[in-house]
Amino acid sequence: MDPRYWIWQTFAYDAHELGDGTKGFTTEQFLQSIQIPVLILGAPDDLYNPTEEARNSAMLLSKGRYLEIQSFLGHAAASERRAEDAQFLNREISNFLVHSSKLNNCGDIFSSAHLCKYLIDWNK
Repeated sequence: MDPRYWIWQTFAYDAHELGDGTKGFTTEQFLQSIQIPVLILGAPDDLYNPTEEARNSAMLLSKGRYLEIQSFLGHAAASERRAEDAQFLNREISNFLVHSSKLNNCGDIFSSAHLCKYLIDWNK
């Protein structure tokens, strides 16, 4: 892989920092303003998205939930490299979507009722 990819990815992260103060919000204030359920998944040894930051972000969200992927792959845990990781992600994300959509009558999370019905039917 071309190492410049990581440089450009870092620039993209920095360009999309919503709590950088330019709009009058800190990152903490911005996260606290989010009122919908949010699932944050992290993996130990993820050097790009450290678990400590993920945990802290979930704690700042009013309806945040943090789950740790029990994987030795670090950032690559969110990939197809290990079947157990992919199964964990699929199961937990599906459960979260179904549970969240039932709590919020679908409309609070999904703008499309069709998408919400599809997710609920798919997970039966």
